[in-house]
Amino acid sequence: MKKPILLLLAAIAIALTETACQRPASEADLATEEQAIRALNQVWFEAENTKDIEAIMSVLAEGIIWQEADRPQIEGLEAVRARYNDVLLPMFVSVSGGPTKIEVAASGDFAYDIGTSRTVFRTPDGTSTRDGRYFVIWKKIDGEWKAVAFTHALQ
Repeated sequence: MKKPILLLLAAIAIALTETACQRPASEADLATEEQAIRALNQVWFEAENTKDIEAIMSVLAEGIIWQEADRPQIEGLEAVRARYNDVLLPMFVSVSGGPTKIEVAASGDFAYDIGTSRTVFRTPDGTSTRDGRYFVIWKKIDGEWKAVAFTHALQ
């Protein structure tokens, strides 16, 4: 198993341990939290399309762990901001996608989201379309959902 996957699994285990002792949320509460995460996904994709770096940063936690296939892991908002500004946003023509599964912990303050993406990139020859898969770990921080870990791989 590759190191990035091990790091994500470790983060999930830690988060589950932290939330296991908390009061369970009702099914209605969990459904509401799932919808909130779906909405944040759309904010994130729309922000990438409009190249709104502040909107992108608004869904990320201060200490986010960011992993892309075949790239070194980066950590923290400023490192992710630099990655977007220097490489990602200039390359993006359009980005779409969304979650295929969202699981919210019984405590209602931890979740993960697995999804797919389709990105059209600028290339020297025009554009290239690539499908991808992503995994996000979400945590409620001061009452707001924030992405604390993100991994993405293009196919």
